[in-house]
Amino acid sequence: MVRRRTRINPARALGLGIVLALAVTLISGCSASIGQVQQVSVTGGIKAPVTVHQVNGATEVLINLTIEGRGPYTFVLDTGASTSAITSSLARRLGLKRAGPPHEVGGVGGTVQALPVHISDWSAGQIHLPTAVIDSAPLTDLQLGSADGLLGSDVLSQFGTVTIDYTDQSLTIYHQIA
Repeated sequence: MVRRRTRINPARALGLGIVLALAVTLISGCSASIGQVQQVSVTGGIKAPVTVHQVNGATEVLINLTIEGRGPYTFVLDTGASTSAITSSLARRLGLKRAGPPHEVGGVGGTVQALPVHISDWSAGQIHLPTAVIDSAPLTDLQLGSADGLLGSDVLSQFGTVTIDYTDQSLTIYHQIA
């Protein structure tokens, strides 16, 4: 038995893939716009104000949080961060309870020793954040600027759908966590 090897032209395969994807989209009754922003209308959410500004050519989103009835404290809103963090100095001032042993954490700014702390009561405006254990670390100006912490996807993902409106400067959730 002789087997024939078939060579696939990568450019042709890509072109066929795009054509197939467009065909499936059209058959299913959906529309696709290549290179255009699609507006999504979602209603009934709870909004919290954010501040959007440019820092060294990058867009930074800041949100004010109330923690254990005190604040507001400015946190960087970072959907790309897997864990939330608070400066160790603020965690001490708030008397946040230790929630585990120290461990090393790393990010864009390098690695530091972090101490997990427990936060039971925190909010962003009318949005009540879930009870959480986050890292307390000596975060430098290089990592957070003048912010007191970082609100990451470990907390935000618990809301399901979250919208950041850069024009309206708001964060919206669509169901409150009890």
